[in-house]
Amino acid sequence: MPEADFAEAKLDITLNAASGIVGPDAGLWTGLKRRLGASVRGLAYSVELVTIEVCLALPWLVLGWLGWKMVRRIRRKPAVV
Repeated sequence: MPEADFAEAKLDITLNAASGIVGPDAGLWTGLKRRLGASVRGLAYSVELVTIEVCLALPWLVLGWLGWKMVRRIRRKPAVV
């Protein structure tokens, strides 16, 4: 390119965007927070189910264990003297 006055140019560009490329509810951090929230809600629901199952099953297990102990005590042979 030959050297001349017209060979130099200055280009100033200013970009002003009214909105971002990604909306405020569609970014990486928002998606991560939404997925972590769903994971925590699922964990809380499973803990709730386990708690309910324990509260329903535990009394029956205790009653069965006590009944088994009573039956063993009744069927126990007396000691020979």
